Amino acid sequence: MSGKLNTDNRANQLNPNNDAYHSSRGSSRYGDDDDQDYRPHVAVACVAQPLTVSRSATNGFGAVSMSGRAIYVTANFHATARLFGGDIDCQHQIEQYQEDFTQLVRQHLECLLEKEELALFSVFDSSTGLLPWHVPLLQNNIEATRVALNLDRCEFVAPRLRPLVQKTAESKIMSEVLFSCHGARPNPSSHKEKKLDPEPFIDALRKEISSDAVCIGEFQVPGAGRISLAEQKAIRFQLAELRRSP
Repeated sequence: MSGKLNTDNRANQLNPNNDAYHSSRGSSRYGDDDDQDYRPHVAVACVAQPLTVSRSATNGFGAVSMSGRAIYVTANFHATARLFGGDIDCQHQIEQYQEDFTQLVRQHLECLLEKEELALFSVFDSSTGLLPWHVPLLQNNIEATRVALNLDRCEFVAPRLRPLVQKTAESKIMSEVLFSCHGARPNPSSHKEKKLDPEPFIDALRKEISSDAVCIGEFQVPGAGRISLAEQKAIRFQLAELRRSP
């Protein structure tokens, strides 16, 4: 009988699910109270980083002086937006940034042209959603870019180059009212005589456009899309340094 008890005890001591297994090894099945860790387990959650989408764009800027000197440069913009808004947000950021940047690069081109009176100024846009007054920029097809530069896509800075605008019915009525009140009507022929043909100025810029034009820098577009005063100062300094370099 004692042999059976010994056998059973032996089996219990070899069974991890039995108290005898732990007591034979000087421990408790549930561990000593002092060794028990009653601290609540903290679940560690993996926090996913917000997914983003990036977009880069190369834009061109051209200007022609009244003496016929032309200059053309490019700039690279880089924007990042949340995946939720995606490419549309990036495009909006670049457009906002470009609006502020255009004034800075225009001043830069005026300095390169030795502050001569500007005849025209143009923005060349490489995006598919280009603005109506931007010239489509095709880096791999410069000839097509030259063709796209036309009368409707130039900003004519000099008044003598601005195309004449046909009078609307309202403006004609206003002219008649002014004539009846003051007895004077402007002579349209004298106004036309002061106008210059814009085509030679446009053609001068067409010839300057090239695939290896000077790139004035890489610019990171902020999330808001607008250029702060501090950033304007930094960009002006960067462009001034570029002008001083040989």
